[in-house]
Amino acid sequence: MVENLHPDLLFELDNGNLIHAELHGYWMDGFACRNLIYFGLVLRDYKRPPQQIVFWVGQRSVGITDGLHYDPSLH
Repeated sequence: MVENLHPDLLFELDNGNLIHAELHGYWMDGFACRNLIYFGLVLRDYKRPPQQIVFWVGQRSVGITDGLHYDPSLH
């Protein structure tokens, strides 16, 4: 499967920190993994890890897990 992956919003603050914001309004299987890919791509391109924030704009409950938990493989 070929995907065109790009973050919704990427901000650089005056102090150099990066903020990756996603606007999301529907349930998506694998949402946390998709954001892990965004994290890696931003880290690769900017040599800095982004802080990630999701803004839920949907009408129903979020329905998305609270993250990835693969201890001790992923910290």
